Amino acid sequence: MGIKGRNYWIGAMLVGLAVALLVVVLIPARVHEPVYEGKPLRYWLMEFDYGVDSPNRSPARHAIQCMGTNALPFLIRYLRVKDPPFYSQGLTLKKNLRFLRFPDNSATAWHLRAALACEELSQNMEPAIPALAESMNDPRVAQLVGAMKSKRIAISVRPQ
Repeated sequence: MGIKGRNYWIGAMLVGLAVALLVVVLIPARVHEPVYEGKPLRYWLMEFDYGVDSPNRSPARHAIQCMGTNALPFLIRYLRVKDPPFYSQGLTLKKNLRFLRFPDNSATAWHLRAALACEELSQNMEPAIPALAESMNDPRVAQLVGAMKSKRIAISVRPQ
């Protein structure tokens, strides 16, 4: 093998190593949400959508309490979620496709779900307070949580 052949293989190995390094750095390891009774935190948070009087709410509250502080990093992430750039156009499309039912995955819905879950962890939620305060800048979340606190009324983020 000549010098050109050797340089080619060394270059190819360096390029391959660089690509592998980029893949490892840019694609973070997926950390799994806490699970209760085989269902992830996301599932239990969506159970809050049915309102205060729903039979789904009590098991969801219990699940959040059992997950405890293990749920906090994920609740903080849900409190900080932002809507994608073209989300409003997607909502228009969903309204036009009335025959299809979609869950509400707006940032406001996730802020509200996470805020309700933080209430279940009231004793241990101190690390989530900055993210909770940040999500309260969303006027709809602040209004809904305020109404819940003052009147203890049923509020649902599910579309009717």
